[in-house]
Amino acid sequence: MSAMSDAIEQFINEMFDESGGVELKRNELAQYFGCAPSQINYVLTTRFSLDRGYVITSKRGGGGHITIVRLSVPEGDLLHQLAAGGIGESLSMQRARAITARLEEEKLLSRREAAMMLAACEDTQMVPSSMRDYLRANTMRSMIVAILKQRAAEQK
Repeated sequence: MSAMSDAIEQFINEMFDESGGVELKRNELAQYFGCAPSQINYVLTTRFSLDRGYVITSKRGGGGHITIVRLSVPEGDLLHQLAAGGIGESLSMQRARAITARLEEEKLLSRREAAMMLAACEDTQMVPSSMRDYLRANTMRSMIVAILKQRAAEQK
């Protein structure tokens, strides 16, 4: 399923125009790839989420269509937004991956920094499962604040 999802994601990414948007029909895309429409839904919800910098709107009836818009965030604003509460009180590992992927895509993190963030957010055996998402959110927020402080020091 991953190879199919990767192919669908790449296809959609190649469709984006200069305005940062794309319109598509779920059923037509499913026919093109020879898969169920639910596979298209899976790709849209996991690869084109708000955490990854996309907004999806869908219209039903008359054949229906889906519009995907890529949000552009001025450098630094995304980091500030996440540090100021955009992460929330708890953070799943899936969402942590999406956030780091977006930060890397926006060139706000290097590949190495993103890998270290994900390693720090991984589930560990020493933490009770009831506290994992809470601790992951605090860890991610602390790392983002540290990056912001470092960048501010470098600009002085």
